[in-house]
Amino acid sequence: MFDNTINRIYGEPKPEIMNTWNKEYGTAKNAADYIPRIGRKTHNLERDIQRAVADELLQKEREEEEKRQQRYFDTTNGDTFVE
Repeated sequence: MFDNTINRIYGEPKPEIMNTWNKEYGTAKNAADYIPRIGRKTHNLERDIQRAVADELLQKEREEEEKRQQRYFDTTNGDTFVE
């Protein structure tokens, strides 16, 4: 009789609709989700940079506040009309 190579390799075809009864697709937990994305060195470096920026902003704010608190005892007439 005739030898069908495809049937010999893959087996006899069974034309049926494939259904799954598994309702848990995508509900698994990935252990890699809990791994930190950055290392300790990078974290410490970023924290130091944030602190330096915050200190610099605070220093600038203090300097501006000192400028606002300066008192001038010159008269308006003396400042406006100069010889």
